[in-house]
Amino acid sequence: MHSSYLDAFVEDELSSVMDESTASVLNESLARIALPQLSSHEQLRLVDTIQCVATVEKHRRSMDDNAARYLLFFRQHMLRRSQGMDTVSWREIVWAFHSGSQDILTDLVLRQFNGKLTWKAARESGIFMWLSDLTALKALFETVARSEYTKTEERNPIDCTLYYLALGKKNILQGLWRIAHWHREQGATQRLLANDFKEPRWKTSALKNAYALLGRRRFEYAASFFLLADHLRDAVNVITNQIGDIQLAIAIARVYEGDNGPVLKEILERVLPEAASEGNRWKASWCYSMLGRPNPETLLRSPGQSYLSNDPALVVLYQQLREKTLQTLGASEWEFVLHMARQYDRMGCDLLALDLVRRWNFLETQPVPELRDDRVDYRKLLRRRSSLVVDDMPVPESKMIEDAKEMHQEESKPKPPPTMFHEPDTNSLLDSFGF
Repeated sequence: MHSSYLDAFVEDELSSVMDESTASVLNESLARIALPQLSSHEQLRLVDTIQCVATVEKHRRSMDDNAARYLLFFRQHMLRRSQGMDTVSWREIVWAFHSGSQDILTDLVLRQFNGKLTWKAARESGIFMWLSDLTALKALFETVARSEYTKTEERNPIDCTLYYLALGKKNILQGLWRIAHWHREQGATQRLLANDFKEPRWKTSALKNAYALLGRRRFEYAASFFLLADHLRDAVNVITNQIGDIQLAIAIARVYEGDNGPVLKEILERVLPEAASEGNRWKASWCYSMLGRPNPETLLRSPGQSYLSNDPALVVLYQQLREKTLQTLGASEWEFVLHMARQYDRMGCDLLALDLVRRWNFLETQPVPELRDDRVDYRKLLRRRSSLVVDDMPVPESKMIEDAKEMHQEESKPKPPPTMFHEPDTNSLLDSFGF
């Protein structure tokens, strides 16, 4: 079983009774007693999970479900960062992106790094991918600039040049160079920065410096001079192609031109084919949301064979996107839900599979009145279709899909309009399992 599946399952089992004192008692016992059927590595992972669940429960009342999902796996990542995981996954980024508690998450991430958010730490948390408030984003980026400047004892202005120029704060950079008496490039850099780079001659000078730095393989500093010349596209291309840091490229584009700029759009449209080739539906969904097209259909395409394509937690994201867009996809949705139920079953989580197919509600749209009234609740024009009936005997997948399509065709026949709208059951076990 993949570790994230196990962690999420254990989280559900423990979250209702777990606090820090209980976690401490349990972990003391686990340090002394070897559990049967678990390897030493799995037992250590269980200790980590208990500790993380206790941390999440401590903040649980102040955040929504998506924030709790992100925080759980972020805490686990921090405990296991020595195992070669340099960043949180796109799944965690997506949970935080769709959270309404981003201010609380930002505070918790900053606390985790003791307020010194270097770019390495920011990249590790994925914070510039999921933080939606541009004002907060820029303030945080300035925190990164200060942390990059102070991360070494010599305090080299070159380390923070890219960040301050992305923010358009050349004046701060000039002040830092003014006190860098020890640096051999101080005089030349001060004279260059004193010029007005809106003038064509100085833009040309900045570009010449950028290309010279590329030749010397000083890629980050070269990108800085492209920004000085107002060539954002060239700067992010250097960061993407030479440095290989897509998160940094996206963060700089967001800070420099906002979330609706043409360069950011180009980056996202380049990332989408990569996500498709990787089978990473989490990354693809994030790209579409950033592009302003949060389409649940993205999650149903090309399932592939990788874990990223078949993660059953995708049904939770799909449900959230469907609620936002009021879009239902008929037979494709049936196949998707059946496929994910089988994934649960293969993982040994047959109760989750059973709960999914029993409680999933399929939406079918009713005709929308021509005259719209702001007082009309258009969500009530959606009729809930009953979910699957599960037989005790195993049924071949092709047969189940065929039967599902037949049921869909039968229910699509004209029927009298319902006399009463029934809200869905909000106590579905699917949400309470913590995915």
